[in-house]
Amino acid sequence: MLLDNYKQFTSDIEDKRKSVSKEINLLNEKVSSARDKYVADKLDEEDYIKKSKK
Repeated sequence: MLLDNYKQFTSDIEDKRKSVSKEINLLNEKVSSARDKYVADKLDEEDYIKKSKK
């Protein structure tokens, strides 16, 4: 019983960690894309407005 509770507790933490990690990776991809567009001078106002409204 104690082992089952421990496994459930640690599983919940692991799931949360994975979820946060996925969100961070998604945000990093968006920042990287925006940086590449900015450097290539292809980032315009429409890109910013369109994505910031989501």
